[in-house]
Amino acid sequence: MKAKVETSAQLLAAGYPHLRRLVTPHPDEAKAIACAERALDEIDPISYHVTWPRDVALRYLRGLGEVGAHGIGIFSLHLDAPLPEARAARAAVARGGEIDVALATQIIERRLAPGAGGYGFHAAHAVFLLEELVGGAAVVEAALAFWERTPGAKWDASHNANELAYHLGFVLARLPPKKAAPLVKRARALVAKGRPADCYTAEMLDYAVNGADAIARNAARRPGLYFMHFVDDPARLLEVAASTPNQIDAHHVHRGGQKLLAVLGAKLTKVPKWRKPWLVDELAVLGSKAAKAVAAKLPKHAPKKR
Repeated sequence: MKAKVETSAQLLAAGYPHLRRLVTPHPDEAKAIACAERALDEIDPISYHVTWPRDVALRYLRGLGEVGAHGIGIFSLHLDAPLPEARAARAAVARGGEIDVALATQIIERRLAPGAGGYGFHAAHAVFLLEELVGGAAVVEAALAFWERTPGAKWDASHNANELAYHLGFVLARLPPKKAAPLVKRARALVAKGRPADCYTAEMLDYAVNGADAIARNAARRPGLYFMHFVDDPARLLEVAASTPNQIDAHHVHRGGQKLLAVLGAKLTKVPKWRKPWLVDELAVLGSKAAKAVAAKLPKHAPKKR
């Protein structure tokens, strides 16, 4: 299965870079176990960004389904970590195998369960990789059903829940309107359920399904650009970008306009080192003269396509 052949315009319209694409065959599949373990153990998303080797992704997700309260990237899965779940994760990575809706639901629920920890980008990987494998509706359903049967006061007991909630917004946007509408309605009801408890997960879900209205509701928190992927207001995006330039990505530029690239180009020193190779990819997808000008200021080597 080769990567989908998509134009830059199609990728950007789909929410790039907030999606994942699976490729097989891929050179990293020859060392899929080691690659999946490394990706699980990272504290920054260095190994893979949008494009993943399919077998590596399957093993990574299976490992992720075993890692809960002790976090990810804190206790090494490469070594003899004295934790039962680390051993279980390594065993799951080694087994590999396809992922169906039932297992995808289990993986989502594990990321949302009380005590689940780890760095937030793992929640994004889980949502978008599972979307590719079992479909977006199944991923959203798994999360909403979990929150519907869980008191709002307990949602924040998972350190991955808020990130996962936010990324559901991209998945919902990619669903056909008739499929998305009832799920959005349920998500909005959940926002109301979680907010009386001052729940951060509910706030993130609010941004994902209510866009500008949620930004206005949470104005006292002064939400940065990271929380504005679902706001159709180029002037507002440009205003907020001035204070959080390191958060600008290709999706912001697609929605907010090329002026955001001038802000980014002037503040590249604030972009984390791990992010710069992936930013090169994103600027290439944007493809504009302004994007190429920013890319020229970044290290010349392109990231390995993995």
